[in-house]
Amino acid sequence: MPILANKYYFEEDFKDLTQENENLSSASFEKCNFRNCNFQKSKFEQVYFSDCTFEACNLSLSSFKLARFDNVKFVACKILGVKWFKVATSMGFDVNFRECLLDFGNFSDLILKKIDFSNSSLREAFFSGNDLTKSIFKSTNLEGTTFHNCNLSSANFCKALNYKIDFQTNNLKKAKFSLPEALTLLESLGVVIEI
Repeated sequence: MPILANKYYFEEDFKDLTQENENLSSASFEKCNFRNCNFQKSKFEQVYFSDCTFEACNLSLSSFKLARFDNVKFVACKILGVKWFKVATSMGFDVNFRECLLDFGNFSDLILKKIDFSNSSLREAFFSGNDLTKSIFKSTNLEGTTFHNCNLSSANFCKALNYKIDFQTNNLKKAKFSLPEALTLLESLGVVIEI
């Protein structure tokens, strides 16, 4: 069953669905599950997702302009190049990403408290002006990712890889890091460590 724009879906299971480069705007999904679906380059503008799970789906280069997310889980999904900052932030952004490919995503100015990015790839992503308090980046690849003017207090970076975070432009109070990767934090201070 293909998804249509401007329609309400409740407790639906979508499996092996391919709808690339389609306009699926103004739909609502409540308690729906998406498994092995391909929505690459599709428009989910002004869409409402509540208590939904996406598993092994491709949402790369999709548009979520003014979309709302309430308790949405992404597991093992490919979501490359998404401009997350365009979502409807006044309604909240309650999502979790586990084992996802989120490279080249822009999360600027979103409140992302307690969001789980565990075991994901966040290469070349952009975070600016974010509240990432208590967010989890455990075992996540952050190569080339920018954190600027972010609140990372109590965030968990244990076993995260390839991060470069500037103490001077971010709040890292009580953030957790693990060795040896934590030594890269000293680079922003101009400190040279010799072993």
